[in-house]
Amino acid sequence: MRLFLKIIGGLAVLLMIVLAIFISTFDVNKYKDDIMQIVRDQTGRDFDVDGEFKLGLSLIPTIKVAQVKLGNAKWGSAPDMIKVKSFEMELGLIPLLSGNVKISQLVLDTADILLETNKEGVGNWVFDVGRKKTEAERTQTSPDSGLAGVNINEINIKNSSLTYKDGKTGKSTRVKIDEFVVEGSTFSQSLDIVLKAVYNDIPVSIDGSVGSLSSLTEIKNIPLDITIQIGDAVVKIKGTVAEPMSMQGADLDLDFKAGSLTPFAKIIEKELPDIGAVELTGHISETKGKYKLDAVNAQALATQFTVDGQVSINKPLEGFDLNIKLETDSLANFNKIKDLTGREFPAVGPLHLKGHISEKDGFYQLDTFNVNLEKDLVLLNGKLSAQNPLQGFDLEIKLNVENLAKFNSLAGQTLPDAGPLLVNGHISEKDGIYLFRGVNAELPKSKLSIDGKLTDLKKTDGSDLNINFQSTSLAELNGFIGSELPALGPVSLIANVSDRKGSYHLQDIKFKADKTDMTSTMIINIKGDRLAMTATLKSDLIDLTPFE
Repeated sequence: MRLFLKIIGGLAVLLMIVLAIFISTFDVNKYKDDIMQIVRDQTGRDFDVDGEFKLGLSLIPTIKVAQVKLGNAKWGSAPDMIKVKSFEMELGLIPLLSGNVKISQLVLDTADILLETNKEGVGNWVFDVGRKKTEAERTQTSPDSGLAGVNINEINIKNSSLTYKDGKTGKSTRVKIDEFVVEGSTFSQSLDIVLKAVYNDIPVSIDGSVGSLSSLTEIKNIPLDITIQIGDAVVKIKGTVAEPMSMQGADLDLDFKAGSLTPFAKIIEKELPDIGAVELTGHISETKGKYKLDAVNAQALATQFTVDGQVSINKPLEGFDLNIKLETDSLANFNKIKDLTGREFPAVGPLHLKGHISEKDGFYQLDTFNVNLEKDLVLLNGKLSAQNPLQGFDLEIKLNVENLAKFNSLAGQTLPDAGPLLVNGHISEKDGIYLFRGVNAELPKSKLSIDGKLTDLKKTDGSDLNINFQSTSLAELNGFIGSELPALGPVSLIANVSDRKGSYHLQDIKFKADKTDMTSTMIINIKGDRLAMTATLKSDLIDLTPFE
């Protein structure tokens, strides 16, 4: 799409400049050879007219010329840049008598136009006049002084073709132009454009207005108000673009609707996923490679997506800062783009996602990031590593799950048949150490609180956790741990668990189970050939009946 706009923009600029130079130097009293030489001097290119000039005199004189050729740049791939079978121009007689040139209509029939760039990206529409102006000439003559005195009301190109060759990539693109009309009454007023063409076998039409000839030649803050139709897709663009060839300095309102991406796949000559109907609206602006998105709404894959913030097109996963909202009836909708995501999504939903996410120094920062899947909730605040989410994270978590087992397909493994489960607290990781601050987990009849730090259990060096467990019946945990526990309760356990130098230390243990009441200190030494345990127990009553 961007390439196509480059071609159309370049064509408009090229035709305006070449024709304005030609007309501004035209004098009906001069001979044909003199006219051709003037255009050669002004453009630095070969200019030939094989046919004869024909002039019809009236209040609107008409000039007709056949077989016109404008030479290409010296480095070009072909001798001619433009070849026109028929060239027709209507002049305003009264302005001409006063020394001004007013063209009512200019028609090119059966034109063959070649636009190309060299390896440095310089276009063949950049003219080398073969002589550098002196400082005095540059001071006395502005770049558009010759063109500003020329008024062109309408340019009409029909039954023509345009070829664009990229010197950097070697890619060549051809456009068949059925009709291309540009209307503008003065050098400084906006140009109305109508285009009907075929691009890579896809019908394309453009209707709207762009900047004036002066803004196009200066390539500065060009206003746009156009509607583009590609196949069944309709794109409406309104705003300004500072540099249309690179799409830099854009400040645009967008409205896009398409039944599918198939037409665009043919336009860009790349395979695109079949995602069905697509709609997109919003405001996009660009500054120094960063794109600001204002209320950008997209609908595709039975999913609605809203985003505000900033993102880089060249590096979309770096330096972004976005508020996002996503709603879909099922995650399985995203399987149409599994080639892009690299995974298969289960048929779970509906999903509602909302929050603020940004990237800095390789970390994703999450602010009130809320995920609702069916009746379940995940709320995140903190940061995640972009390289490995399980390392270097620092998260405030709230989890409310109806039943863990229903996420088996999403997790790719069998989860405990337990719930509802509520988890909240602060968890972080640094250098292989996991820190727990105020972490609480609740099942219907059980609660667990954890504070402290946990290291690799195999190394037994550095873990230090305070644990508080309460349950009305241990049997309620059967589904969660996957084994049979006795219907013992109520049960409570308070303890400090730490590991050091190859041993586990359980201190300040307070255990209650039904009628059993016990305090204890325990050391379990796993270093050596045999497991060794030292314990100090104190209890008024130990009842083993429930364990029979």
